[in-house]
Amino acid sequence: MKNLKYLLLILLISSSCSMSPLHKASEAYKEKDFKEAFKWYKKSAELGDATGMNLLGSMYYLGQGTLKDDKEAFKWYKKSAELELLGLGDTKGMLMLGVMYYRGQGTLKNPQLAKYWIKKAYEAGNKDAEKAWNSLALWSARP
Repeated sequence: MKNLKYLLLILLISSSCSMSPLHKASEAYKEKDFKEAFKWYKKSAELGDATGMNLLGSMYYLGQGTLKDDKEAFKWYKKSAELELLGLGDTKGMLMLGVMYYRGQGTLKNPQLAKYWIKKAYEAGNKDAEKAWNSLALWSARP
């Protein structure tokens, strides 16, 4: 019984000391260690974290810690955005997915899907979505 208590105490201490992949990525990013940040954002995204998916998309989009790759950026923004439809995602992923559809980056240009995703980001509370809507003049995009 005494050994079990000791083992539980060690597990409790070690689990509280370990950081999540998303936290490790954010710390590396703050230190401008983009390769390390990329590694941990990828791990976070692969574990299903929508914020990790969005930030991994941004790393691909900007070419930070990896080669710039619009198709990979699009893929990860899309995964993040789709999770937001379930209430589990990231509104920034929705916004960036809309922008990529608008510009035809990593996918075919599609003004209707651009409008859809940017509107969804706005409805979900993303403060930058209205600015994007207006700057891209989506109100005038044809159906």
